[in-house]
Amino acid sequence: MALIEGVDYAFSPHPSKAALKAAGKKFVVRYIGSKDYTKSRSDKWLNPTEYKALTSAGLAVAVVFETGAQRAESGRAAGTADAKVAIKELAYCGLPADMPVYFAVDYDTTVGPNVTGYFQGVASVLGLGRTGCYAGYKVIKVLLDKKLIAWAWQTYAWSGGQWDKRAQLQQYANGKSLGGADVDYTRATVTSYGQAGAAPVPPNPGPKPKAWPKTYYRVTSPLMHGTNVTWIQERLNAHGAKPVLKGDGEYGTKTQDAVEVFQKAHGLTKDGVVGKITWTTLGK
Repeated sequence: MALIEGVDYAFSPHPSKAALKAAGKKFVVRYIGSKDYTKSRSDKWLNPTEYKALTSAGLAVAVVFETGAQRAESGRAAGTADAKVAIKELAYCGLPADMPVYFAVDYDTTVGPNVTGYFQGVASVLGLGRTGCYAGYKVIKVLLDKKLIAWAWQTYAWSGGQWDKRAQLQQYANGKSLGGADVDYTRATVTSYGQAGAAPVPPNPGPKPKAWPKTYYRVTSPLMHGTNVTWIQERLNAHGAKPVLKGDGEYGTKTQDAVEVFQKAHGLTKDGVVGKITWTTLGK
């Protein structure tokens, strides 16, 4: 699978759109969480003008919520409060109201009851399907294992060289210079990583199948998986699947639901099974 290159950054100077594109960057991750909606809003925080400029240049935008490195230690009430602020921040910046948000655990820690409660609080407001986390390997792994988050942005920091393959984003280098600006390098491991504002950049799952592989793709136990399933998910996303599928190559219930919506929209038998007709229609 091809990786999609991006950056994250905070304070000025920010890299120019031209510098980002010249460096082959396809997206940026920006901070939200300010609660300041005046002209004095710090440039650490994304604002509607910047969001519009980035997306007008063809760059996608994902967001991370952070008001303090150890905020997640404040527990469930803090998670609930932060999620409500995140909703206001998305609206202010002009971002989609239903997009995922990564909440930062920006220090070396383990997942105890306070961190667990924090993400339960976030999910109680946003829903699990929109709840993400930025953290090192230990935190990301446990939160994903416990199904407390659906989106993971793992940093190499505090990770000991380990990567959780389920993480949609990987921050793999800090303190880089791009166009005179200080940035961190982040890459997406899947097409859909919680971004807004630009069309997904497709990964490379292998040659695009030109003909139906004579296999009926449906929910089974164990789940059907592989590059053909990834192709199905990417084609569903290209046809506007909502919520956007992760492109993980597993034919689960979310993929089945998206297939049924697609079949209904195209006048096909709504059975959640990708046979020859659905396969061919997806390829158009």
